Amino acid sequence: MGVAGEVHCASRPMRVTPGQAYELTSWVKEAAGTGDYKVTVDWSGSAGHIRYDNDWAGSNRTAGYTLHGGRFVAPAGAGSAVIILGVRADSRCLFDDLSLVPVG
Repeated sequence: MGVAGEVHCASRPMRVTPGQAYELTSWVKEAAGTGDYKVTVDWSGSAGHIRYDNDWAGSNRTAGYTLHGGRFVAPAGAGSAVIILGVRADSRCLFDDLSLVPVG
């Protein structure tokens, strides 16, 4: 998932159920810089990575905390998910209240 010039950190893996809808929420504030950031779900199964889901839709420049996330359905074969916080190297962001919970 990483791109050149991006730093990221990941949560511990969480168990998920294929076909189940999950709500990803996080509050993000850009503290310095002008780089992009994203909050991503990395779905994995017994054979490894399946796909990434996030709500990133271009450059974000938030001086105050902004809600990011969305509803995503765990893909077929998924058994775990990891939340990844990604930030371009020329920016500094604060992330708060991260969660991935089943819905519906």
